[in-house]
Amino acid sequence: MKVAIVCFNDTFFDRVRLLKRYYQAKGHEVTVISSDFSHRKKQRISILDDADTLISTPPYYKNLSLRRLYSHHRFSRLAEAEMERLHPDITQCVGCGKCEVRCPQQLPVRQLLKTAAGELETVSYRAAKWGIQTFRLW
Repeated sequence: MKVAIVCFNDTFFDRVRLLKRYYQAKGHEVTVISSDFSHRKKQRISILDDADTLISTPPYYKNLSLRRLYSHHRFSRLAEAEMERLHPDITQCVGCGKCEVRCPQQLPVRQLLKTAAGELETVSYRAAKWGIQTFRLW
């Protein structure tokens, strides 16, 4: 299966590396998408170990700024296009919760994703998922 992991910046990349290795060990083809701008160092990067695709995003130098919002917006749009191009079977949220802390609308993003998954996952989907997990079919 094709797995895609999207992580906007290098701050929580240790988690991304663990996820990538986990899925690779299970035999999946894994693509990691990240930004070419280091949030911690506030500078462009040309290499980020374990990132397969670096999306060019506008730099920002203050954490509370319109430039940062624009940078995140641009990354989101380009990452979405990359995901459509890759058409992965599995996507992975890192689950760090930073999106909730920084959401201008103060949305409970993780809870909303769980709710959406609950509404989109049919009974047959949940049964198949249970069977796969229980009998370790992959």
